[in-house]
Order: sequence, then C-alpha cells, then structure tokens
Amino acid sequence: VEVNLVEGTQLINIIVEAPSPLAAQQIVNEIANQVISFSPSRNEAQGSANTQTFVQQQLEVLQARLESGQNKRIALDAELARTISTDRLEAIQREIDVLDGLMTEWETNYTQLLVFLGNRQSPNNLTIIEPAQASANQVRPNVRLYMLIGSGIGLFLAFGLIFLLEYFDDRVKSVEDLIQGFESLILGTIPKMKGLDFEKKMAVFQDHLSSKSEVFRIIGGNLQLYSTDTTQKTLMVTSSNQSEGKSLIIASLGTVLAQSGLSTIIVDANLRRPIIHKIFNVENQKGLMDLLSLEKFNISDYLLDTHLDDLKLLTIGDSEINPSGLLKQQKINQIIYALKKQSDVVLFDSSSVLDHADSRFLSAQMDGVIIIVAAKRTKKEQVKMSIQNLELSNARISGVIFNQYLPGKLTLWFSRIMTSIKNRRTTRLSDRSSESYGTTFLSKINLKLRRKAYQAEN
Repeated sequence: VEVNLVEGTQLINIIVEAPSPLAAQQIVNEIANQVISFSPSRNEAQGSANTQTFVQQQLEVLQARLESGQNKRIALDAELARTISTDRLEAIQREIDVLDGLMTEWETNYTQLLVFLGNRQSPNNLTIIEPAQASANQVRPNVRLYMLIGSGIGLFLAFGLIFLLEYFDDRVKSVEDLIQGFESLILGTIPKMKGLDFEKKMAVFQDHLSSKSEVFRIIGGNLQLYSTDTTQKTLMVTSSNQSEGKSLIIASLGTVLAQSGLSTIIVDANLRRPIIHKIFNVENQKGLMDLLSLEKFNISDYLLDTHLDDLKLLTIGDSEINPSGLLKQQKINQIIYALKKQSDVVLFDSSSVLDHADSRFLSAQMDGVIIIVAAKRTKKEQVKMSIQNLELSNARISGVIFNQYLPGKLTLWFSRIMTSIKNRRTTRLSDRSSESYGTTFLSKINLKLRRKAYQAEN
C-alpha cells in the first residue's frame, strides 16, 4: 500500500499492489472507507446533543451567578460608603475581595464554555472523489528489469572472475611475457596445432612450402647453424616441466637442418620418457644407454637411418642402466666427441630441468642449451628457476623457443593489459622493498659474471 498527497491539492492518492487487479481495487476502496469512518466529521460524536444541553445549562448557572454577584457588589459598595465603623469597613472590604475572585473565575469558565460551543463543528470532512480504478498491467515481477539487472551482475562477476584469474595467473601466455620477464634470446615462436598425431605434425614440418617449417629454418638461422664457423655444434633441448613439446620440436628442427644439407644427429637423452624412436617410428633396441655401459664402441653401429640421408638417430636404447650413469663426465664426453666427428650438428633431447639432475649435468657439456616454454602451461617462476639452475651448472643458454602459441586478438589485448598492470605493481613493490630485491639483483649479477668468465675461458 502506497499513500501520497497530490501536490497543490487537498487530495490523497492511494495505490495498492495485489496478486490480481480485482483484489487491488477492493483493497483500495475498503482502505478509503475505513479512513473516512475513523476521521473527525460532523457526525462523529453521537452524544453531541447531550453535551450541548449540559454546556447550555452550565452557561445559564454561571450567568445567574454573575448577575447575583454584580447586584451584591453594588450593595456592598453602597454600604461601604455609609459605614463609619472601622471594624465594619474591614469586614465589607474582605467580602468584596472574595466576591471579585469568584466573579473572575465564573467569567473565565463562561468564556471557555462559549468557545467550546462555537468550535464543536469538525475541521475535517473526508469523502471519496474518485473510486479505485483497476489496472490490468502487471507491475511485479518486472521481468525485463530483473533480466537486465541479472545480466549486468552476471557480466560484472564474470569479468571480475576473469580479471582475478588472469591477474594471479603466473603462466607465460604471450611473447611479451617472455620479452619483459627474461633476458634470454627468443629464437622463435611455434604455433599450436590441434588434433594431430606425431606423424601428421612431422609431415607438416617437413613440407618445404609450409610456414611451420619456415619457423624452424628461422630458429636455425638465429642459432647460426648455417654458418661455417659456428661454435654451437652440440645443442641440448630441454624445458622446465614434462610434456612441453621439446621432443617434437627437436625432431622437427633436426629434419629442417638435414633438409638444408647439414649432417644432423638427434640423440634421445631423456632417460625417463624417451620418445624420439616413436616420433620417427624406428626400433629402440640399442642406443645411448648401451654406449654408457661400454668401454669401447663404434658410434656408427648405433646410429639409425631415417628418411633423410643427412639425419641420423641415436635412441635411448633398451639396456637398463641407472640414470646416474649419464653423470659420468668422462664417458659422456667420449660419446659427444664421437658424435661430433660424425656430423655437423648434434641435438640432444633431455629430461626437464626442474625434475631431474642429469639434464643440468648434461647441459654443462653442451655448446648451447635451448629452453622450451609452452604457452599457458609453463609458469614464469619455473622458467626463471630453470635459467638459474642452468647458469649455476655453467651451461650456455642459446635462447628460448615459445611453443604451442595460439594468439587471439582478445587474448592478446587482455594479456597486454594484465602485463602492464603487473609491471606497475612490481615497480611499486620494488620501491617498497628495495633491500630484498637488491639482494636478488646482486645474485643475478653474480650469475652473469660467472657465465662471462666461463665463456672467456672456453
């Protein structure tokens, strides 16, 4: 029920919302009737006649008293003028004072009763000007309004959730994240291919006219593998975690290098999850594990042919040997030396850096190390830790390859915004805690100095 005054008038407007138009109309009419029945009006007091009679009688009594009092006052005044006795004068004066007080009280009561009779008519008289009019239009629920509000709240919550997830998401999602977060050279960006097995993906990379194979030719150029005086003859490909696509990348890179005329050998040094033999669909009866257990060997007996004349494979082998055997520096250096004599470029597929120690040991024996970073999978902190672990092992980091990148305009735009916000937040944090960040900065300088010293010695 809503009641309000019509501005500029003496009208009262009553509005009722009810489950049906008829019920609303009946409620409004009944409210109006009840307001009138409880309001002051001419007919509100059924005993007004008795009251008026009683008041009239009281007025007549008071009038008679006033007239009698006035006559008595005249008589007392006359007696006061004739009396000589002092005692009598004082008695008459006291009687006059008492009479004056009574007459004043009677006059006051008489005046009030006259006023009461004059104001008996009610100042308010209510009546219905227009009866209630039922409206067939539904007022609640306002479906359109509620849908609009619900949609707005839903969009706000959705964007808020996306913003929070994106803000606290530490994964590498774009090339900008790599450029701003790390100083390593970005060798190339490999697009994501959905729903293809090893054979079909290799077919795409082996196609001379495919833009995918051109990516690996660019990577080879960035590594300067096509120059005659290249010093990066042995390269290890690793990643921070498992399943980031490094085995397929090393297979594709080796294929492209072999197509360009470079004698290339791919070595499967992933002791836990070897997969090179599956990619090229070759046997895995003997390989690197067997060589680690032999004192003398002929490397050519362990190299497998592929569909390309300039591409050979050294699989992991079927011998069961403790992975710590790879940590025997003299033995692995003997194998690397033999592989170098047989080819122009040797590519090692190793296990992930953060999971196993053998990859860090092997990286120290390489001319260069390539780190694979999978889009929306690898965290920035993991990449940072991988680089630090490799630098502590005196490894030479050749660069980073960004894998499985599938950019979209909206994703790229949103990622740039979030990167800008995070960079500002990082700047503010560095201003507030310069001491702790200064320690990290000094450790980075120390790592760079050790790396330059190692390069100078070699």
